[in-house]
Amino acid sequence: MAIFLLLQAAFSSWRLAALIFLLLPLSTVGGVLTASFVGGVRALGALMGLLAVFGIAARNAVLLIGDLGRKAPTDAGLAERIIRDRAGSIVLSALTVIAAVLPFLFLGRVAGTEALFPFAVVVIGGLVTSTLVALFVVPVLYVRFSPGRSPRPNPAEFEPTADLSEGGL
Repeated sequence: MAIFLLLQAAFSSWRLAALIFLLLPLSTVGGVLTASFVGGVRALGALMGLLAVFGIAARNAVLLIGDLGRKAPTDAGLAERIIRDRAGSIVLSALTVIAAVLPFLFLGRVAGTEALFPFAVVVIGGLVTSTLVALFVVPVLYVRFSPGRSPRPNPAEFEPTADLSEGGL
């Protein structure tokens, strides 16, 4: 609850705080699925990996939504430009972490790395889904639920405005 309130204070929006709060579990789905291959989340290394992925996913979502919020909400093509600017840093940070844990994946279950193997598997799986969520889901949902937008379309915007005084229908 405290984290939700901190997100609301940071973005001054209940919608954006809820958006980030609800996207974080979606970002860790890959980590949970890959954890099932290494004995489930019961392994200490797998749990540490999920926490690491959760933190990286939170950082990516907060940075993306922060960048989106600094621009004019009515700006056309805003999400595409922000993603184009941020995609490199998101992908490179994921690849860097994957490169750091890749040796533990190849070492397998060698003596002394029993906790690191599940950690590496969960982090790699989780970073794949976390990166995909950050690049494709966060911008779409931000555009849909940003504070400057109404959650439902205004029906008055879609009514025809025919001028009946000049013989129009």
